[in-house]
Amino acid sequence: MISRRSVLQLASAMGINLSGCGLLLYPERRGQPLGRLDWTVVALDTIGLCFFFVPGVIAFAVDFATGAIFLPGGGVATTEPGTKGTLIKHTIPRHLLSRPKIEQVVSQHARQSIRLQPGEYELHALDQIEDFWSKRDQLLSEQS
Repeated sequence: MISRRSVLQLASAMGINLSGCGLLLYPERRGQPLGRLDWTVVALDTIGLCFFFVPGVIAFAVDFATGAIFLPGGGVATTEPGTKGTLIKHTIPRHLLSRPKIEQVVSQHARQSIRLQPGEYELHALDQIEDFWSKRDQLLSEQS
């Protein structure tokens, strides 16, 4: 016979594993603003809610609090090959150029908080804004 203690341990383990399904699947969505719901994450959180009520509630709470339950917004930059959007030029004087200053300028333009994590972005000097696409294509071909 299964003891009550082993059932509680199993429930705790499942609760930890199911808490915040969206955050576990999409950690890059942390901190994004409200938007359209990702129904895959909602379904996974609901499954957790059906099997284990408290972990399911925790999963929903974590995903809503972190923003992981929402689909990425339409203003997200893309580096998909073959896509070219409209570029906007912002000039920052060299003596003011820093990660916090870049975050501030991009945050103002995007109208949402932007945090650049070391190792997650690259800086390249461009002579002209039009050089962006050729530089991007060159970097993408080097990565392949």
